[in-house]
Amino acid sequence: MFPDTAYAEPRSSFGSPVPLPTVDPDAAPTLTISISCAWLPYIRGALSQLLLQSTWKTTNPADLLLAQQRASMLIAMLVECNAPITVSCPYDWSAGGSTADGFVVVPEPSYAPGFMGAFLSGTGWVETLMINSGSGLHIEGIEIDKGLGTAISVDAFQLNLQVAFGYRAGGIGGPGGIQAYHGASLVASATYNQNTHPDGLVSLVYAGPAVTVDKFHIDVRCGERNTFDPGGTVRLIDWGYNKVGGGC
Repeated sequence: MFPDTAYAEPRSSFGSPVPLPTVDPDAAPTLTISISCAWLPYIRGALSQLLLQSTWKTTNPADLLLAQQRASMLIAMLVECNAPITVSCPYDWSAGGSTADGFVVVPEPSYAPGFMGAFLSGTGWVETLMINSGSGLHIEGIEIDKGLGTAISVDAFQLNLQVAFGYRAGGIGGPGGIQAYHGASLVASATYNQNTHPDGLVSLVYAGPAVTVDKFHIDVRCGERNTFDPGGTVRLIDWGYNKVGGGC
């Protein structure tokens, strides 16, 4: 259909805007298919077109937003083949009946609603939007802490997450990932560049040396933009750590 040529141009999948879907992407009836792990990043990338305003045949902002939210849900459902947690104390947020595993949102008093992130049992931690009350900066992502109460010695920790970036042309402040603290001191981290990393699975690993830890902090963002919602989705799948001497 599109022969190899030096003058090839990208083309939309739709010749004109299409009608909006009327149900969520997981509503019955459903179909189960098997896809090679190698192809999942390309499929997720292709589905990003469903987030564009020009895709949908509507002039109603509320209907457009609902279609974009359903498209984001569809993209998040296509979980890539994540690297297994290899630490001795793993926790799978995406398992049925799962809990937040002791993580809580971090207060951000200069923003409304003043935190990022929400936990959905069986899905994991997912992004929420907060807006700076002074500058109007819109930030979408997850920022959570887990205090351990008593400090322990840890020689490894890992985090798997799924991200589809929205607007980030202005730059997302700081790297994303998981950090280990002892008191106010950052003692170890596993991070990635949120301004250049492609959409898809992110697997982060810290592997020694052993450090003393009393808190884990996770901060991941899928978009930042002044004045407008940057869009994007991010979901924390699982995490874990190795406690020196055994136990969890």
